[in-house]
Amino acid sequence: GLGQICVQEPRAEGEPVPVRCHELFEEAFKLCPRAEPLVMLAVSLPVGDPARIGALRKAQSVAHMEKQTGSCTISADPGVYKQLPHLLAQEEQAVAALAGSR
Repeated sequence: GLGQICVQEPRAEGEPVPVRCHELFEEAFKLCPRAEPLVMLAVSLPVGDPARIGALRKAQSVAHMEKQTGSCTISADPGVYKQLPHLLAQEEQAVAALAGSR
């Protein structure tokens, strides 16, 4: 979607993801409460970024609705739901490690 397009250039240039890109992913989520846009947002952010773990946690909170929300998306990706617990666990470990190193 638009969020994915928005993050392509900054990521390619190693720049931070602009707030407007965050907003596009959030708007997609509001229109259709699925994990995909939030996971896409999360993976576009650096490890340890508070917005990254926030997006993953929010995605996890709607994971149980995968089947009920399939009709409101054009880009359903069941793989996202399978990867989500692993991505969240990795991010939580990274955040804990960063907090421990301070």
